[in-house]
Amino acid sequence: MIARLRHLALLLPVSLALGGPLAVAAPPTPDAKALYERDCVKCHQSEIFTRPDRIIHSLPALAARVRWCETNTGQQWTDQEIAAVTTYLNDNFYHFRP
Repeated sequence: MIARLRHLALLLPVSLALGGPLAVAAPPTPDAKALYERDCVKCHQSEIFTRPDRIIHSLPALAARVRWCETNTGQQWTDQEIAAVTTYLNDNFYHFRP
């Protein structure tokens, strides 16, 4: 932690000399399609999302089910990955309104 503070202290004058605050890189956006294709299709083909008797009937229920699958399969996805996969599934199969 102290080393990080020293590093930031060294960068502050350079940043100010360049006329602005330090830029912080945003975390990369998760690739939801790749996560789906790598992890979800092990158990689910797309027909499960479009079948007439599906058990998911709302966007909150979809998000909860993605979290349930992630937890029960030991994937250890981040919150951003869960949100991205939920959005991917909704955009491609469910079409719930937010």
